[in-house]
Amino acid sequence: MGHFLSRFKAAGLHELLGIEPSLAAARLGKEVHGLEIRTGTVDAFTPAQPFGLVTLCGVLEHIADLKASVRRIADLIEEGGHLFIAVPDAVAFGASPPAEAFLEFALEHINFFSATSLDNLLCAMGFEKLDVISQHNDFYDNHYLLALYRKTSRASESFRADGESADSLRSYVNLSRQTLRPVEELAAQLEESAEPLLIWGAGSLTSRLLCDTRLGNANIRGIIDRNKNLQGKPLLGVTISAPESVMDHQGATIFIASTTYAEEIRNTLIRQYGWAGRIVSLAPGVTEYR
Repeated sequence: MGHFLSRFKAAGLHELLGIEPSLAAARLGKEVHGLEIRTGTVDAFTPAQPFGLVTLCGVLEHIADLKASVRRIADLIEEGGHLFIAVPDAVAFGASPPAEAFLEFALEHINFFSATSLDNLLCAMGFEKLDVISQHNDFYDNHYLLALYRKTSRASESFRADGESADSLRSYVNLSRQTLRPVEELAAQLEESAEPLLIWGAGSLTSRLLCDTRLGNANIRGIIDRNKNLQGKPLLGVTISAPESVMDHQGATIFIASTTYAEEIRNTLIRQYGWAGRIVSLAPGVTEYR
């Protein structure tokens, strides 16, 4: 939404341009940061001249055809220009128990990178690595790779096996399964009680819990999500509704299917909707709010 690009503006740079597929995000970047942000994708973008620096923050993990996209991005950069990349660090996934099980396996994340696999991809496209670090992200309690590459006229044919990432991903799966054990117990309780249940959150975690635990057998009366693109669509035969629909289910139990936003959702329920019923959560150390 323009935050990273705004740091360059604050540093005194003025020839700045952002590309953003989301019309709403592009508009927000313009309004908040006063930036020129065009709505579209890199594939359809044709600049008047190449750039000295292109940044891809949280982009490569979403792209299906990586080689074609990196070739296109390379065409946008002048010879000797730079490419900055920020992606989740797959090597760090399995280092410690996750705050939320399988959070790194968000449905929209289809690629996972280490410093080795980034090199394999980019050096084969004519880039050379200048520096890479793994930095902790406080908000999601995970690590991101921050990498800087320079465009050259030489493509490397070397390829290194990435066993470290494979080991980390296996460890992450095992740790996530361990993290889910208390959730499995809670799901079993909700099924056995047959109490009317609303699930807040229709993301990948909810989909996984509905399939992998007994939550899918509970007395689910509705699924709530703030994402308007999801509202009206079915999930396990239940239509996803807007938050206001909680008012139609007084007396139900609300299950907050999130750890990162659990407290924010709880506050919304109580302060905005005056919810007085039972709320259960996945937040660490918290099973039931009331």
